[in-house]
Amino acid sequence: MAPLGVQGAWLTIKRSLITIYNDVYDEHLFVFAAGLSYYFVLSLFPLLVSMASLLGYIPIPHLFEGLLSLMAKLVPGDGMSLVRNIVSDVSHTHRHFLTLGLVFTIWTASSGFAAIIDGLDLVYRVRETHPVWKTRPIALGLTLLAGSLLLVAVGLMVEGTYLGTWFTSKFDLNSAILAAWRYLRWGIAMMFGILAVQLLYHFGPDLEQRFRDSLTGAIVAVMTWVGLSYLLGSYFRHFENLDKTYGPLGAAIGLYVWFYLSGFAILLGGEINFLLGELRDHKTLQPLTPARTEITNLNAAA
Repeated sequence: MAPLGVQGAWLTIKRSLITIYNDVYDEHLFVFAAGLSYYFVLSLFPLLVSMASLLGYIPIPHLFEGLLSLMAKLVPGDGMSLVRNIVSDVSHTHRHFLTLGLVFTIWTASSGFAAIIDGLDLVYRVRETHPVWKTRPIALGLTLLAGSLLLVAVGLMVEGTYLGTWFTSKFDLNSAILAAWRYLRWGIAMMFGILAVQLLYHFGPDLEQRFRDSLTGAIVAVMTWVGLSYLLGSYFRHFENLDKTYGPLGAAIGLYVWFYLSGFAILLGGEINFLLGELRDHKTLQPLTPARTEITNLNAAA
């Protein structure tokens, strides 16, 4: 029985991997990821300028610089230099940019989340039934909620040691707690990031599902995003110089590629969740049906 069980498990894994490979192309996930990269880049700089203004009111020294340093570990090539230059120029030129920047950022970021919802509807094989005046508030709510969770995660990564030192000194705790906190904060930050992506998977697609069913895909998405960011950064540092190919546009191209892979990681996690749901319901994994093909064409055209 054991060999048959192992053989059956391997057959299921093999079929699932083949289905994922086919669906990545049949559902045009790379096209959706390219569209997401546009929205992400569009909202990035107003977001950073607004955060620079907001974080200035938090009594933690060099918090924003720490955030940029953390981002520099993920953004490949000279893209981070481009980000620093633009943020520095805008923040020094426009002192009253905060209100306008927040409004513009919320709108563009919610447009990106609306595009994520469209992509997840395709991944989960459902047709969006909500009108646009309902989907945009959902996208806006996900923008604020998931964005807040990601901001807390980044804050723990950047200034987690400072917060741990303050907390242990405030309540006179054992120093061993501080030593453990320096490692525990990374796990907590990762949990906040996974929870943010899990909210996208639960509230984004137009279907009923249990919240816990989206956990696996969220973990896969976050881990895939971190891994692809590291590999892309290593490739640009050691093997490729985009300036030789694209000239002054090299830094911007590197930034777009990074966001492109980030969007693909989110869609891939949704695909994992769908396949696991199919297996839980004991359904047979099938290729695209004519109805699914029609949905794919309509979403791609939109």
